[in-house]
Amino acid sequence: MAKISILGGGSWGIALAVLLHNNGHQVCVWSALEKELNPKGVMVMIEAEHMCMTMRGIKKPGSQTVTIVKRGIFENNQELE
Repeated sequence: MAKISILGGGSWGIALAVLLHNNGHQVCVWSALEKELNPKGVMVMIEAEHMCMTMRGIKKPGSQTVTIVKRGIFENNQELE
């Protein structure tokens, strides 16, 4: 499975880490990065197979859904992608 880093050790980040770990991924949680590194921006991409695509609805096994979140300088600068 994939190696995944999660930025943020709050309740959402920990819940996501547990979910990913329980599905066989190697997870690393980065907490307090904003205070330590003072980043100019962060971009996160998650690619996953969602059960709603394979079990219900269109029933298409192997369908991948990609979610991308951009913050800071990544939000408005296409050259950084």
